Amino acid sequence: MTATKRLADFQRICAAHPYVPKGVFYGELFLFLEACWLAEVSMLIESGVKFGFSTRVLRAAFRGPMMSIDRERSITPAGVDFKQGDAVLMIPQILARTPTQRYGILIDGPKGEVAIALKDTCLRYESVRVVAIHDAPRGRGESVHSLDPVYREYAGRELDALIEHPYAAKYPDGPGLAVWVHR
Repeated sequence: MTATKRLADFQRICAAHPYVPKGVFYGELFLFLEACWLAEVSMLIESGVKFGFSTRVLRAAFRGPMMSIDRERSITPAGVDFKQGDAVLMIPQILARTPTQRYGILIDGPKGEVAIALKDTCLRYESVRVVAIHDAPRGRGESVHSLDPVYREYAGRELDALIEHPYAAKYPDGPGLAVWVHR
């Protein structure tokens, strides 16, 4: 499937899943998924579910197995394996138990330096192909960032324009998603 076709398909998914404030922006989710598709990821792990918006969009766009982890019980869509607990402890355990998967990991909780430490831990596993951190500034050695002007022009701006909520005006280019691709 071409990138143009994936983008068109993702736009239809966005139309079917109205944005929820404080969720990961559409452009950020597409960047994560695009990195996962290119790295041939076979399973997604999402940490930090909150209201489940990104979980629903990811589930609609990704055809492989998916797991979400949060400290609090959350409503998750069918086809998502939800685990309640601390992602910092649980994700390494999951990676150690199933090393034959090719993982894409989206960290939306924890935040800050704890998220960076979790990313570093994840990238020590050969099975981890992609790790992304939401609400992350540029310049932490990431492979690509949602705030990169080339990406904003390619897809980010167009996808984020689909968000019809005042919250989006607070972040005209999205809060920021840093993506590391394991080489």
